[in-house]
Amino acid sequence: MSMFCYQCQEAAKGSGCTTKIGVCGVTSEVIHLQDLFVYLLKGNALFAERLNDLGQRNNKFDRFLMEGLFSTITNVNFTETFFIERIKECFILRAELKKNILDLKGNYTDISKECAIWEGKSITEIVLKAAEINGEIDAPNEDIRSLRALILYGLKGMAA
Repeated sequence: MSMFCYQCQEAAKGSGCTTKIGVCGVTSEVIHLQDLFVYLLKGNALFAERLNDLGQRNNKFDRFLMEGLFSTITNVNFTETFFIERIKECFILRAELKKNILDLKGNYTDISKECAIWEGKSITEIVLKAAEINGEIDAPNEDIRSLRALILYGLKGMAA
């Protein structure tokens, strides 16, 4: 499984690591799991935003989001099982956020982005989806892709 990672100064040839293992030592499997984790955090953030619109916050999710973004910074954590467990926690927190919204008589049925509704039932499903996501910064326009990456890395830096 190949990867595309360009989040650190060690990136191969200054353009990104694209083999099975990065210059920093991270494996493609971990990069893909990190990408899926961030993808799911984005989905859960849609529910947290709806909850915020209803005048309430879920402090548990807020902390999970910051710690989660930090955990994906280069050289912080290269453990596959760690990210699989965080991905599973995303599903649990998503259910909690939905319950919070319903408790406030809110509605979330219009939230339909895949990052907000996909849920893996097994480790195999999670690993397959992780390989499919491959960064989630893909955009046909190089400027848009670069801007999305800059925003994501800025948020990760703030989380640190």
